[in-house]
Amino acid sequence: MSNLYQSTVCELKELNNLFIELTEKNCNQRCKHCYIDFPLNKNVKDFIQIDSIKEALNDTKQENIKCIYLTGAEPMTHPEFNSILRLCLKKCSVCICTNATFINEKKARFLKREEDESNYDYVLDTTKLTPEQVADKIEEEYKKWLESKVFDEKTKDELKAIKDNEGEIKDRFYKELEFGTAGLRGIMG
Repeated sequence: MSNLYQSTVCELKELNNLFIELTEKNCNQRCKHCYIDFPLNKNVKDFIQIDSIKEALNDTKQENIKCIYLTGAEPMTHPEFNSILRLCLKKCSVCICTNATFINEKKARFLKREEDESNYDYVLDTTKLTPEQVADKIEEEYKKWLESKVFDEKTKDELKAIKDNEGEIKDRFYKELEFGTAGLRGIMG
């Protein structure tokens, strides 16, 4: 008889989100809350190859992916970021986990153009915002959910019901949800 405890096996029935780490070590900030162990040498080139991203998108084309998360230390440092975003927006909505410091006027025009031309939405998930920017982001996110093609009418009706409740909107949209495995193991395939 084994003394090891075996947890219940959970079956992964559907893959809804795809996380793509564009870089592990490249970032222009050193935020104290960040989990990344930055090297002393700031010139590390550890970018994922665009062919690997194409392969991942191809491997998941049969899956019902609702959102692709572009992560990393700072995903916008990737030299092919614009091309990667275009590729991902062909498949589904995209969440860019960024500190937003790389968004200059040119990048803002690019992001706006991609949003206008795509059938899907993208979201910027940032952490360095003023209280006014946070309030604006909450309102923008709330409106995005209402107008999104991704969410069903039941979800939109629930959101419409709280349109005059600023506190409830803030409570629901002040931060992006984050998911991890938390030790969960499952059978894939």
